Amino acid sequence: MKRTITIAALGLMMATPASSDESKWHNECIVDSMSDRNVCGVLNTEAAFGVMFVAGRPTAVCVFLDEHFTNLTEAGMFRIDNEKAIKTNDVGCVTPTRELLAQLRMGYRLRTRTFGDQWIDRESTLMGISAGMDKILKSELP
Repeated sequence: MKRTITIAALGLMMATPASSDESKWHNECIVDSMSDRNVCGVLNTEAAFGVMFVAGRPTAVCVFLDEHFTNLTEAGMFRIDNEKAIKTNDVGCVTPTRELLAQLRMGYRLRTRTFGDQWIDRESTLMGISAGMDKILKSELP
């Protein structure tokens, strides 16, 4: 059984984003107390979306239920620019492929959809996600 590490399980907290597009994306990291591995996320509260990394490697791209990064209990969806929408697994995540990571880096617009009693659609810019991923990949974060 494959396990996905998500924000809520790690207890990562987010600061309120400022008003510029690039500041909508924030990096948060912790050291996992069981594995001593660095676990990070490039996160966006506006879209309730994040790219998760373990030991500097991308492990999951996730849509969350809300801006507090609550895990989904059923599939969600996200769409980059005018590309085809991507459906997540039942906890809101997909495995990051090179193609998907490239789309996130090159894209401008991100739309997410979660399901509950009704659809919840969110939208944000992708400006700033590339810089956030680079910081994690270059191990510039604790």
